[in-house]
Amino acid sequence: MKNTIVHHEGASSLEAAVNKVKLSGSIIKIGLDVHARLYVAVAQYDCLLPKPARRLAPLEFVPWVKQLLRAGHTVHVVYEACGFGFNLYRQLKAAGAHCYVIAPRKLDEQSTRVKTDPRDATTLCQRLSRYVEGNTRELAVIRVPTEAEEEARHVSRQREQLVRLRQKLEAQGRSLLVSHALPSPAHWWKNQTWSRLVNSPGSFSAGVVGTGATNHCLKCAVGSKRSGRCSSGRGQVNHGHDEP
Repeated sequence: MKNTIVHHEGASSLEAAVNKVKLSGSIIKIGLDVHARLYVAVAQYDCLLPKPARRLAPLEFVPWVKQLLRAGHTVHVVYEACGFGFNLYRQLKAAGAHCYVIAPRKLDEQSTRVKTDPRDATTLCQRLSRYVEGNTRELAVIRVPTEAEEEARHVSRQREQLVRLRQKLEAQGRSLLVSHALPSPAHWWKNQTWSRLVNSPGSFSAGVVGTGATNHCLKCAVGSKRSGRCSSGRGQVNHGHDEP
C-alpha cells in the first residue's frame, strides 16, 4: 500500500498567522449593561461572533479587564450613561482600556418587545464593533466631565431637588391655611410672615406648624447650597437667615 502525503497550500502561512495573532493579542470589544448590583458583559474577540453574556459583580469587572490587558489584548468597553457617575470610565481609562460612554437610546430597534440584559449588552457589543471598525455613527459618544465638573453638577442638582421640595411643601402649607379659613400669603414660611400668622387669632393644625418648620429648614439648606456650603463635611447650614 502506497502512502500519499497531501500538502495543503498556505497551511504554514496560516499557522504563522494564528501564532502571530496569539502573540500580538486580540482586539476585544465589550458591551456592558450596568446595574447597581450586577454588570452584564458581552465580549467579542476580533471579528468572531460575540461570546455568551457574562455576569459580574461591580467590583469584579475592572480586575477582569485588567487581566485581559495583561494578556496583551486591546480592550474597548462601551456602556450607557446612567445615574452611577463616571467612576467606572475613569477606572477603565486608568487601567489602559478604551472606554466609551454613550447617550441612552432604544436598543430594541426591531421592536420585538423582548428586553433583557444579555440582549442589551450584545447589541452594545455589536455597535461597538462597528464603531471601532470606522462607522462612527453607531455610537453617540458623550463627553465625560472632569471630577470637579461632576461635583459641581451634583451640588446644582441637589439644590434643584431641594427647591422643588420646598415649592411642594409651600403649596401644602397654603392649602392647610385656606382650609382653616386663615390668610395664606405667598411667603408664609418666612420669619416675619410666620410670626404674624402665629399671633393672629384662629386655630392652627400641627400640620401647618410642621410644614412651616420643614420649609424653613429646606430654605436654609438651599441658601447654604447657593453659598457653596453644605452640612456634609464642608460647612454648617445656617438656619438664621431668610432666602432673599
